Amino acid sequence: MLRTTTSNLKVATVVTPRLILKELDAAALPGMFEYGSMPEFYNNLDARPFESYDDAERYFERLMDFVENKNSLYWAVWHKDDNKVIGTGGVRYVDLKKMEAECTLGISPVYHNGGLAVESFAFMHEYCFNTLGLKEIYGIVSSEHEKSIKMLDRIGYINRATLKNHFTKLDGRKYDAFRYVVTREDFNNNKELKCFLEKLKK
Repeated sequence: MLRTTTSNLKVATVVTPRLILKELDAAALPGMFEYGSMPEFYNNLDARPFESYDDAERYFERLMDFVENKNSLYWAVWHKDDNKVIGTGGVRYVDLKKMEAECTLGISPVYHNGGLAVESFAFMHEYCFNTLGLKEIYGIVSSEHEKSIKMLDRIGYINRATLKNHFTKLDGRKYDAFRYVVTREDFNNNKELKCFLEKLKK
């Protein structure tokens, strides 16, 4: 296991049964623009769909700022068969003393079925826990985002807190969020998840 320092905090390519997770770069922009323009992608986000390619480029630059200035790692999620980017994900605000970070993942609505989100997220966690050596990863998720909550449950996350009125919808309505946490030990001992991933290899 690699003990994370500022100098070796980096992204390695991760190959899964159906996906390739590559370090986020400008090659991901066409895919990001495609799914980021879909209104259904934002059902539980306090943001608007991209209206132009410039919007996608600005969002990409925001993620690059996290990488360069906020101790963060981001992957582009490439679909092997379709050879296109269907999402982005990673960990940000990596705390090198506590060995913890916040997770993030967005997958195109077109690819929500079939467990692709769980597949990509699981292998990201495998890398972050067992290569980088993080001890804990947390996620802030909308209380209304049932699919994301279900995915976190499958990874092994536990709801540790409710954040009242944490998010604001575009119409001004406030709503709660949950703070989910998973430890390296709980992730590595998740037999149900391991069984799911093994079946994908067959």
